Amino acid sequence: MKRIALLIAFVAALCLILPLTAADAKKDVDKKDAEKKETDKKDPEKKEEKKKEKLVFGAKFVTKIVNIKGETNREYIVETQEIDPAKVQANQTWAVQRQQQLAQQYAQALQQKDFKARAQALANYQRDSQNYQFELAKRATQIYSTKNAEIRAAENARVRSNILPIEFDDTGNQKKFTAKEIEARKDKIGLPGHFPSEFDAIKPGQFVEVYMTKIAPPAKGKKKDDDEPGVRDRSREFVLIVILADPK
Repeated sequence: MKRIALLIAFVAALCLILPLTAADAKKDVDKKDAEKKETDKKDPEKKEEKKKEKLVFGAKFVTKIVNIKGETNREYIVETQEIDPAKVQANQTWAVQRQQQLAQQYAQALQQKDFKARAQALANYQRDSQNYQFELAKRATQIYSTKNAEIRAAENARVRSNILPIEFDDTGNQKKFTAKEIEARKDKIGLPGHFPSEFDAIKPGQFVEVYMTKIAPPAKGKKKDDDEPGVRDRSREFVLIVILADPK
């Protein structure tokens, strides 16, 4: 009987403790939720970090919109810089000739018997050698020619802009914003470009930054998807285009 009485007392105590434990656990959860909400209010940027998106892309480049192709407003002709073989060959020919001239100049400087004349000739050689290196570096940036290329938007492509969208007030006048108001309008979601935009905002003459579609290489021994009949060529597709500046 004594054991039974102890068991009954233990069960009764357990029944009293369990509700308290559950209530305490609920209070802890509610407290943490309240603390989280308060933190989000104090630091909204920390809350925004969870909404940031990750952009997956291949190559990216800055270019100018030459024209809009077709009526869909999702295909464009842009300027590209491509290496010009003729300019490369001309630079190589110039470099060889200039190196030969410098070598001859150095040899002639060493043949000077007068000390001052030799020192002056070597100084001239050093100056001309430095000028050659400077000119060589300059010519290396001039081997490109501008050509037009076609790009088009991928199915999930987006448009963003660094240009603040124009807004009008009730009287039809354009709104003017302070630096603080402009900063508040920027959506910090992790993507390039400060403001969301639309394809209709893309115009000829604009400078844009293009993020091309990332295409995984085909598995060894397997044909590229683009080689399959009826498969769309994705090598000219972009996933994001950012408007940098309007034409002047």
